[in-house]
Amino acid sequence: MRSASKIVRSMASVGMLVACSTLSSSCRQNAVPVETAEPAVLRTYEVPPEYRDDLRGMLQSALGAGDSRIGRVTNGPGGTLLVVAPPRIQNGIQQILNAGFEAPPASSPVTLTYWLLVGRPLDPSRATQLFSVVGRRGIPPLEPVLTQIATAQGPTEFSLLEQIQLTSMNQQYAETDGRYGRVTQRAARSGERVVADVDIRLAENAFQSQVMLDAGQFLVLGHAGYDGSSLEVFPDARMEDLLTLYYVMGADLDP
Repeated sequence: MRSASKIVRSMASVGMLVACSTLSSSCRQNAVPVETAEPAVLRTYEVPPEYRDDLRGMLQSALGAGDSRIGRVTNGPGGTLLVVAPPRIQNGIQQILNAGFEAPPASSPVTLTYWLLVGRPLDPSRATQLFSVVGRRGIPPLEPVLTQIATAQGPTEFSLLEQIQLTSMNQQYAETDGRYGRVTQRAARSGERVVADVDIRLAENAFQSQVMLDAGQFLVLGHAGYDGSSLEVFPDARMEDLLTLYYVMGADLDP
């Protein structure tokens, strides 16, 4: 995987700000809550016919359902799509449209790598480094990610639960089980950008969202208050430890 030039962070529950714009995170169950206080606005989009159904389906997933729904999408006149959603969502949709629809060959695969980590704060007066990883010298691909988390949150100790890599054909579903978690993805590729419906299950924790990222880019989401007692995350864990579960995703696109 390429070295990361950008790190997208959506850490509403632990105080981190979004560094780059992405299409909505619609987090359900125990995932990070998304602020939805913005008023919804209506916008009309012209989409090439061959991509309209795919984009509408992705938007329906991203906007959620039931009480968690933050918007609506429907067919409009003249083959358009009508979207009612907060401005930040509309901006993400416009980014996708601005990127164009240069479709890769049908056989072109999309590979996403998922790192499931747990972090806990270290006593700043005793910490000898910004961050550390239990039982490891480090996780080289994630050095920029862990550095930014620890810079924002203070000295942090991480434990890597597992790393899962999943490859799927363009716009096709794929699923795999790891030692602790299960990942399902449906990814669509446009040039060097990926839009994917992602479902991550880890014990009683679940993250369901649509994500958008470029090749070599990381997306990081955190769930504070994680209960890792059943997985023995840290050998010397204490009941009073404040644990945060991190989902880290990266895209790798074959030429």
